[in-house]
This record gives sequence, structure tokens and C-alpha cells, in this order.
Amino acid sequence: MDQDTMNYAASHDEIPVSRRHLNRLTGLGLAALMGMATTVGTNAKKKGKKVTLCLDGQTVTVKKNKQKPLLARGATRGPCPAPATCLRPSENLQAAIAAAAPGASLQLCAGTWSLPDTVTIENSLTLMGAGIEATVLDGRNAVRPLRVNAGATVTLQDLTISHGKAPGALAGGGIRNAGDLTLRGVVVSGCAAESGGGIYTGNGSTLTVTGDSRIRENTATSTGGGIHSNSGTVRLEADSQIAGNDAGSDGGGIFDSDGTVLLMEGSHISENSSGSRGGGICSLEGAVTLEGGSYVTGNTCTLYGGGIFNLSGSITLKTNGHVTGNTAGVNGGGVWKTFGTVTQEAGSEVADNLPDDCATPDGPCP
Repeated sequence: MDQDTMNYAASHDEIPVSRRHLNRLTGLGLAALMGMATTVGTNAKKKGKKVTLCLDGQTVTVKKNKQKPLLARGATRGPCPAPATCLRPSENLQAAIAAAAPGASLQLCAGTWSLPDTVTIENSLTLMGAGIEATVLDGRNAVRPLRVNAGATVTLQDLTISHGKAPGALAGGGIRNAGDLTLRGVVVSGCAAESGGGIYTGNGSTLTVTGDSRIRENTATSTGGGIHSNSGTVRLEADSQIAGNDAGSDGGGIFDSDGTVLLMEGSHISENSSGSRGGGICSLEGAVTLEGGSYVTGNTCTLYGGGIFNLSGSITLKTNGHVTGNTAGVNGGGVWKTFGTVTQEAGSEVADNLPDDCATPDGPCP
């Protein structure tokens, strides 16, 4: 290296090396020396790199070498999480539903809403909780938690409806539905009414119970311990259960008048009871269909139709549909039929019911 090069290197701040280091570079050209300067400059820039931290709910950006005191104060690396977008139990659920645009999804945080009044849903929307055990709409044994008006298409998901009570002789202790309602991963429990202890679904309405939902341990003083359907459609699917409900009169699990009840694969109506007819299902002039892999089992009634009671309607058991282990106080432990029809496909099962499997006013089913 010539003297001019060494003088240049020693006199410029952007090449911060000592003369001793310059002497070691003897024999290297100017290009190598300038490359060394570039590397040193890059390392200097890295020392000034900035980082993002979250401190006391605020996102801050500091130099990397200044972050240790902030981390000691409880800061975390990265930006602060976005504020919660779910509705909290302290907020007004009715107002939020009324303000939601048609077709919107409304997310509810974990917690329990102790409802002072029935929450009414007039427009189509999805109401999503944080989980069955996490988000609870509680009627406090004083009010019905939810009402769905005609024309609304509503999905309830991942939440619980509990301790609802319909006032006076009104129907639907947990939910009163006049629209198109789907329950997906929902529990309706501990509710009471004269009719439809858990749910009342009215003329022309549709109720779909799916996604491991449970209608359980509800009470009706008259009809439909779990569900009362008046000229509507009830569809059970995907491991849904109507279980442990009680009716003082007819339809411990489901009472249906002039409507349709469809049990899909994996659905269960079990361990329900009634003080008169139809421990599992009581159908008056309606149509009941059990698809393969569906079950009506372990239900009881004091008179007729421990599993299913049918008056002037139809019962169809598809292959691998099951009515088993039900009990009636008088006749028709599995099925009772009056002026209606019972169609049992090959491979379906009506068995192990007491005192008999299928009966009519004239004797055993033909």
C-alpha cells in the first residue's frame, strides 16, 4: 500500500481503523480497504436497528439497544394485540343486535349475561359465543332469553341459553322462534314454560339443531318439554340431542302439531318423560322421519307411546333408524299409532320397549 492510500485511510472518519490495523493491510488494494469500510459501516447501522414493543397497552418503537429497561418494566416484544372486538356482558346486547346490519356476525365475549328482558332478533344475523361453557345468556328464571321474529334467518353458535322462563301461559321458555333458526354448538337448558319448555317454534318456522347441540333438562307444564313445534319444521342432525326434558302432558322431548320432525344420522332423543303421551315425541297430524343412524331411546310416558305417539300422522323409520328401550304406562312402549301410518324399512329397529314395541287402539301394529 502506498503512502497516499494510508494517509487517505487514516484521515477519513468513515473508515474507523487505527494505523496499526492499516499497517496490517499492507499489500491490499484500495478496493479491499473500501470493502472493509462498508462492512464496518453496515455493522454500525445494525447497532441502531429499531424494535417494536408493547408497553402498558401502547405500541412503541425504540432503538434495539434501548429496549432492556422497557422489557424490565413489563414490555413485551411485538405490537400490542388489537382491542377486543367481542361484546362484553356489561354492554347492552339488545342495542348491539338492533344496530347490527342484516346478515352481520356479532361476537360475544366469555361471560354471563343476566338478562333483565327478552332479547328480540328482528333481522338476519349470526350470534357467536366463546364456547358452550363460556358464554351464557341467563334468564334468571324470570324472563325468556331470546325471541326470533318472522322473516329473520338467525344462527346461534357456541353459547348456552339457560334458566329462561316464559311469562304466564306464553310458550317458549328459552327461545321463541318465528323465523329460520339454526343452533350450532348450543345448549338450551334449565328453562320452563307452559308449552315448549326449551324452545317454541311457530307456524311456518324452521328450527335446525346441529353441531353437537343439546336441548336438555327443560320443563313444560303442558306440551313439549324440550321443543314445541306448531306447524313448523324441526330438523335434528350432527350428533344433536334432545335429552332429559319433561312435559306435564304430551311430548317430553318434542311435541309437534301438523308439522315435520326429521332426525338425521347421529341425532338422539333420549331419557325424556311425559305425564300423558309421547315420552320422546308426540306428533298430532304431523310427519316424523328417522333417518339411518338416528335414535329414540330410553324415553317414558304414563299412557301411550313411550318412544313416539302418532295421531293421524305418519312415522317413517329408514334403514338403521332405532326406537329402543322406551316405556309406556299403558301401551305402545316403542310406538303408538292412532289413525296414522307407520312405515318401517328393512334394517330399521323397534325393539326392547315396554310393555310392547308398537300398538294401536285395535292391538299390535300390523
